Amino acid sequence: MGFWGYKLYDNDLALDVRDDYKQKLEKGKDEDTVTKEMLERYREEISDIDEAPIFWYAFADIQWEFGRLEDFVKEKAQYYLENG
Repeated sequence: MGFWGYKLYDNDLALDVRDDYKQKLEKGKDEDTVTKEMLERYREEISDIDEAPIFWYAFADIQWEFGRLEDFVKEKAQYYLENG
């Protein structure tokens, strides 16, 4: 994974999560399907101690941007914010 700054989208994983989410919605998939596909696609990253926070921050941010922030996604992002 590449990093080039300190902002949320200054790394490859966050950009991939954002772009993947947008593409799935553009294909007309419903939110439940998109969420399931995202969790499956990024299963390894979610289980990685260093990458999990980035995944959850990016996923929460993009869902929020589209007005679709799910409670459990928000809770995961908040957990990593509060627990480092």
